Amino acid sequence: MKTLLISGQTLGRGDDALGAILIEKFFTLLADDPAPPEAVFFYNTGVRLCVEGSPVIPYLKALRGRGVNLMACGTCLEFFKVRPVPEVEAATMKHLLALMRDDPAVVTV
Repeated sequence: MKTLLISGQTLGRGDDALGAILIEKFFTLLADDPAPPEAVFFYNTGVRLCVEGSPVIPYLKALRGRGVNLMACGTCLEFFKVRPVPEVEAATMKHLLALMRDDPAVVTV
């Protein structure tokens, strides 16, 4: 997997409290994975994972330290009136399209 798309601040549908626990566990494991993705693109409510106070920030910092390109949808950031941590770049839908075009195995979480 080269590109991972994160569409929400929880993992799965149903109970949001459980989904918050699952997304944190997911990023905990992803940060330690021997083959992390090349890029992670956050959009919709997923951008809330990229802001100060998010429980996954330590794992995003670890991923960035391993060379993973972290991007957040600029339109989504503006919509929610939030700013990402410095390790996450504000990006456009053109960036997302380029990632999808270059990677036939994009995974959406």
